[in-house]
Formats: sequence, structure tokens, C-alpha cells
Amino acid sequence: SKGAAAAAVANLTSGCAANQTAVAKEGGISLLVQLMEDSLPQVQGWAAVALGNVVLQHKDNQNLAGKAGGIETLVRLAKSIDTRSGVEHAPKGSSAFPISCRRRAVEQPKGNLCPEKRKGWMVKTLSCLAYSHERNQQLLVMAGGVALLVNFVGSDPPQIKLEAAKALCNVLSGCTEAKASFSESGGELVLNKLAGDSKNGDIAAALFANVCSGPEDLCPSVIAAGGVRTLINLLASAGAKGQQYAATALCAMAERDQENKTLIVEAGAIRPLVQLTSKGTPHAAVWACKTLASLAEGNPGNKKLIDEAGGAGVIDRMNLLGNMTITGLESETPKPR
Repeated sequence: SKGAAAAAVANLTSGCAANQTAVAKEGGISLLVQLMEDSLPQVQGWAAVALGNVVLQHKDNQNLAGKAGGIETLVRLAKSIDTRSGVEHAPKGSSAFPISCRRRAVEQPKGNLCPEKRKGWMVKTLSCLAYSHERNQQLLVMAGGVALLVNFVGSDPPQIKLEAAKALCNVLSGCTEAKASFSESGGELVLNKLAGDSKNGDIAAALFANVCSGPEDLCPSVIAAGGVRTLINLLASAGAKGQQYAATALCAMAERDQENKTLIVEAGAIRPLVQLTSKGTPHAAVWACKTLASLAEGNPGNKKLIDEAGGAGVIDRMNLLGNMTITGLESETPKPR
């Protein structure tokens, strides 16, 4: 059957670059995109699984899948699956759609794909297609995919919520159009809500770092949505990586302008940042030091508050390090997989 054939392709390309290339050479990518349009949900699901494995960290295959309409098809199909009620709506016609999450683990097909699993794999495959691929990120934006992912993060079951957040990390990484779409979709408020769930603290912090950094950053709208307080909470409640990303986001805010520094200090960031310089991972400690140095720059009052919080030697330590940056950060930050 077509579903069994798609599952076989998923197995054959699972972790095998040579088979990924071979499938593309035989026209398999266009065929998988066509199979995702099949009337049988199981065929759609296995085709999505297979496409995800075929494009996984394979730039040429990502190109081919984007050109074959894979992104628009996935967005439309994922939107049609209602996992909360178990009802699937008929798909409507498609329209034209500094931290990313690492490659996702390859998947071996097992059993039937229920609606939630199929929807989750479609989101994972979108994430694979957007991974470090500027053109596919733009295609996802044009297809309405960013708004869809924001909606999934805000309302879907936990596993889909997590996969959608990871996919957003990949789409927002270096794509200014995606940031604009994220904000237009109310992403800042959804992100605050996501950060309130302890299980999603790390990925929420990574998203904060993405939207607050780089060109066309969203610092003003993140701050207006209460993001400073949320980031300060993440400094204490998130995991090791989440603490690092929260400090990175606060550093980006502080370096943007003096008003942001005032807001960060008034929200109570100094003490947890000072604590992170001695209790966090080396990377988290460096970003906490950088944030504190930025808060103190040109502001004796903030420097005094930092000293009183036990950070008297922190800025001197930063100066001794030459105000170092971590050049390997991007490769280590979450590129949802």
C-alpha cells in the first residue's frame, strides 16, 4: 500500500545520508509531497514522517522539498487536524507560507499514527525544513506557518506545544520576516504563558533569546508583554540551558538602551544575575556577567546595587576576560530538532 511504501522510505532514510540522497535522486521528494495530499490519513502521516527523515540536515533535499510545495502542504494539513476533539477538518486550498534547535533524532515508524501523532510529525517535519535554511523559513512565513505554530504553542496538547515551540526556534533563527509574523500573531503573550510551565522553561528561554537578539529584535514588544519579569523568573526556575538563554535575552535588552536597563533593574534582576555568575554553567555565568556589565555601564547607581548584591568582583572579572563572547553559542543553542 502507499502507506506501507512511505513507512519503508522513512525507515530506509532514518539516519542514512546515502539513502536520503538516493530517494531525492529518484524523484521521491515530490512523490512524498503528493502522498501527503492522499485521502487516507495514515498515508498522509507516514509521508510526513518519511519527508522529515529525507530532509533531515540535508540542504539539497530541503531545497527540493521547499520547491515541491512541501511547506505549504504541511501547514495546510497540520491546520486541518483538531487533536482536542479528534475531529479532522477537510483541508482548504493553500496560500502562498540567534538560536535554533539542534537536529532532531531520527524516527523509526512504529504502529499507527493517531491524529495527535500525525500532527506532531507534520510540525517536526516543518522544523526540519526550516532548520538553518533561510528560503524555507521565508516560505513558512508566507504560508501562514508562524501564526499556526504560535497557535499550537498556545492551545495544543503538551507534546505538540513543545514541537511547535522548537519549530518556532528554527523559523525565527535569523529570519526577520518570521519575527514580524510572530509578533503580529501575539507571540509575546503566548511565550510568557509557555515560560510559566516548568517543563517548557528551557525552550521558552531559547525563544526569548531569539526574538530579543539580532536585527529587527522584538525587545520593545516583549517588554510590554511583561517579558522582563518572566525572564528573571527563568534565571532561577529554568534548567541550565534555559538560564543561559534567559541571561542572553536580558543582555540583549540591556544593550539596546538605557530605559531597558532601568526596567531590568527595577524588576529585580541584579541578585539572580549575580547568583548565576557563581552557580550557573560557564556559559550562563559569562552571559550573566555581560548583562551585569551592561547594566553598570555609565550608571554608578546600578554598579552600587550590583556590589551590594555580592557582585563586586563580577564586572572586574568580565574586564579581565576582555568582555569575551562565546563564539560557539549558536551551535550549542536549541535548534528544535
